[in-house]
Amino acid sequence: MRLLIYFIVLVIVTSCKSLDERNERDLEDISQEFRPYVRQFLDDAKEYNKNVALRKLQIEFSTSELYSDGIKCNGVYYRHEHKILIYQHGKFWQKSPKSLIYHELGHALLNKEHNNDHDKYHQPESIMNLTGITDYAFEQWEYEYLQELFN
Repeated sequence: MRLLIYFIVLVIVTSCKSLDERNERDLEDISQEFRPYVRQFLDDAKEYNKNVALRKLQIEFSTSELYSDGIKCNGVYYRHEHKILIYQHGKFWQKSPKSLIYHELGHALLNKEHNNDHDKYHQPESIMNLTGITDYAFEQWEYEYLQELFN
């Protein structure tokens, strides 16, 4: 009996790939335009001790305008398909791609909902703000945004 248990444990341990290996494999299926942002997101998640799995996440461009709950969007995460669509001609993809991708990855990989709180200067307190944030704001307050996103 012990031998059988040992054999089962050995098979499980040797056949399982690490999360990093699975993410690297899944990352290869993500198009070049999005890959650097997704890789950086995974690295940032590790820094905050968050284990996130891409789980064959799809990210694609849409040439059509996107809407969610009747609101025009620059990106949308479809939970049932585990797919992110990014409006290719949207202002946030053109000017703030990192914050846009991080916002959508927050939905897809961290199960985050929108947080529309603003500080006393009317600056969004979260990258999960529905209206989005600029890459300039993201760069200025990156530590605070990442801390809020990953905690």
